[in-house]
Amino acid sequence: MASASSNGRTKRGTFAPGNKHGRGAVPAATRGERLTALLSVVTVADWAAVCATAVKQARRGDWRARQWLSAYLLPLAVAAADTAQPVAIEAFDYIAAVDAIAALPTDA
Repeated sequence: MASASSNGRTKRGTFAPGNKHGRGAVPAATRGERLTALLSVVTVADWAAVCATAVKQARRGDWRARQWLSAYLLPLAVAAADTAQPVAIEAFDYIAAVDAIAALPTDA
Protein backbone atom coordinates (compact mmCIF):
# COMPACT_ATOMS: atom_id res chain seq x y z
CA MET A 1 0.00 0.00 0.00
CA ALA A 2 1.33 3.41 -0.94
CA SER A 3 1.84 5.95 1.78
CA ALA A 4 -0.21 9.11 1.69
CA SER A 5 1.19 12.60 1.79
CA SER A 6 -0.36 15.34 3.91
CA ASN A 7 -2.85 16.14 1.12
CA GLY A 8 -4.38 12.65 1.14
CA ARG A 9 -2.80 11.52 -2.13
CA THR A 10 -0.25 8.86 -2.94
CA LYS A 11 3.11 9.64 -4.56
CA ARG A 12 1.44 8.89 -7.91
CA GLY A 13 -1.19 11.57 -7.22
CA THR A 14 -4.11 9.19 -6.75
CA PHE A 15 -6.39 9.31 -3.72
CA ALA A 16 -4.88 7.37 -0.84
CA PRO A 17 -6.97 4.83 1.10
CA GLY A 18 -9.05 6.62 3.71
CA ASN A 19 -9.17 9.90 1.78
CA LYS A 20 -12.78 11.07 2.15
CA HIS A 21 -12.71 12.63 -1.33
CA GLY A 22 -11.65 9.45 -3.10
CA ARG A 23 -14.74 7.34 -2.69
CA GLY A 24 -15.18 6.83 -6.43
CA ALA A 25 -18.22 6.92 -8.65
CA VAL A 26 -21.66 5.97 -7.43
CA PRO A 27 -22.54 2.43 -8.59
CA ALA A 28 -24.82 2.23 -11.64
CA ALA A 29 -27.55 0.48 -9.63
CA THR A 30 -27.61 3.35 -7.13
CA ARG A 31 -27.72 5.94 -9.93
CA GLY A 32 -30.63 4.03 -11.47
CA GLU A 33 -32.52 3.96 -8.17
CA ARG A 34 -31.99 7.68 -7.70
CA LEU A 35 -33.14 8.48 -11.23
CA THR A 36 -36.24 6.31 -10.76
CA ALA A 37 -37.05 8.15 -7.52
CA LEU A 38 -36.60 11.52 -9.25
CA LEU A 39 -38.77 10.55 -12.21
CA SER A 40 -41.52 9.38 -9.85
CA VAL A 41 -41.96 12.88 -8.39
CA VAL A 42 -41.14 15.23 -11.29
CA THR A 43 -44.00 15.51 -13.75
CA VAL A 44 -43.81 16.74 -17.33
CA ALA A 45 -45.58 19.90 -16.16
CA ASP A 46 -42.93 20.36 -13.44
CA TRP A 47 -40.16 20.01 -16.02
CA ALA A 48 -41.92 22.43 -18.40
CA ALA A 49 -42.15 24.99 -15.59
CA VAL A 50 -38.43 24.57 -14.80
CA CYS A 51 -37.57 25.06 -18.47
CA ALA A 52 -39.87 28.10 -18.78
CA THR A 53 -38.18 29.67 -15.76
CA ALA A 54 -34.75 29.00 -17.26
CA VAL A 55 -35.76 30.70 -20.52
CA LYS A 56 -37.05 33.74 -18.62
CA GLN A 57 -33.85 33.91 -16.59
CA ALA A 58 -31.69 33.53 -19.69
CA ARG A 59 -33.55 36.37 -21.41
CA ARG A 60 -32.85 38.56 -18.36
CA GLY A 61 -29.12 37.86 -18.78
CA ASP A 62 -28.57 35.02 -16.32
CA TRP A 63 -25.49 33.28 -17.72
CA ARG A 64 -26.13 30.08 -15.74
CA ALA A 65 -29.59 29.74 -17.28
CA ARG A 66 -28.13 30.32 -20.76
CA GLN A 67 -25.44 27.74 -20.09
CA TRP A 68 -27.96 25.18 -18.83
CA LEU A 69 -30.28 25.68 -21.82
CA SER A 70 -27.37 25.57 -24.25
CA ALA A 71 -26.12 22.31 -22.80
CA TYR A 72 -29.46 20.71 -23.69
CA LEU A 73 -30.41 22.47 -26.91
CA LEU A 74 -27.20 23.14 -28.83
CA PRO A 75 -25.96 19.53 -29.05
CA LEU A 76 -29.33 18.52 -30.53
CA ALA A 77 -29.27 21.40 -33.00
CA VAL A 78 -25.69 20.57 -34.06
CA ALA A 79 -26.54 16.88 -34.41
CA ALA A 80 -29.58 17.75 -36.51
CA ALA A 81 -27.50 19.98 -38.80
CA ASP A 82 -24.87 17.25 -39.24
CA THR A 83 -27.24 14.46 -40.27
CA ALA A 84 -29.51 13.86 -43.21
CA GLN A 85 -32.20 12.57 -40.85
CA PRO A 86 -32.39 14.87 -37.78
CA VAL A 87 -34.36 12.40 -35.66
CA ALA A 88 -33.86 14.02 -32.27
CA ILE A 89 -34.75 17.53 -33.38
CA GLU A 90 -37.88 16.39 -35.24
CA ALA A 91 -39.23 14.62 -32.16
CA PHE A 92 -39.75 17.97 -30.46
CA ASP A 93 -40.18 21.37 -32.10
CA TYR A 94 -37.84 23.54 -30.03
CA ILE A 95 -38.65 26.72 -31.93
CA ALA A 96 -42.37 26.29 -31.23
CA ALA A 97 -41.60 25.48 -27.60
CA VAL A 98 -39.47 28.60 -27.17
CA ASP A 99 -42.17 30.70 -28.86
CA ALA A 100 -44.81 29.24 -26.54
CA ILE A 101 -42.64 29.93 -23.51
CA ALA A 102 -42.01 33.47 -24.73
CA ALA A 103 -45.78 34.02 -24.90
CA LEU A 104 -46.17 33.15 -21.22
CA PRO A 105 -46.89 36.05 -18.89
CA THR A 106 -43.71 37.43 -17.41
CA ASP A 107 -43.17 37.74 -13.69
CA ALA A 108 -42.28 41.20 -12.55
